[in-house]
Amino acid sequence: MTADLLAKLGAGVVILPGGEVYSALDKGVIEGTDWGTPSMNLRMGFDQVAKYFIYPEYRSLGMADFTVNQNQWDRLPDDIKAIVETAIRVWNQDTLQQIALEDREALRAMEAKGIKATSWQREDVQALRKFVRQTVWPEWAAKSPLSRKMHDSQLKWLKRIGKID
Repeated sequence: MTADLLAKLGAGVVILPGGEVYSALDKGVIEGTDWGTPSMNLRMGFDQVAKYFIYPEYRSLGMADFTVNQNQWDRLPDDIKAIVETAIRVWNQDTLQQIALEDREALRAMEAKGIKATSWQREDVQALRKFVRQTVWPEWAAKSPLSRKMHDSQLKWLKRIGKID
């Protein structure tokens, strides 16, 4: 989905295995990458081959996911489902908090090396969100009933937390 967005914005998108991104940046095969968080970028060594990054990131919110076979999930008793759902919520919050701490440390380390964070203006982020809602998301929502359900759920959530009107 991100590749579709970037292509619609005019980027020449190349999808690479993670292990090839550093080399491609270093050799000038690609000019930039869309890759996780500042701490993930630092661990990948991107600070050695890129002097700028966008922070905070342009996406709507951080999240992690848990995937399970629907048939197996349906077989679980309701109390076990509730335990798993609660554990996932706790895991997700813990993970996001840990990443936030690691990102603070990474930002300090990159700043010390002269790596510059570039922030987008609020109106630019809002314009990007509007663009993606009007172009990429409807295309993905039309791919299947499940895609439509996820699209509608995401829109409802973003409205609830005040990220979109």
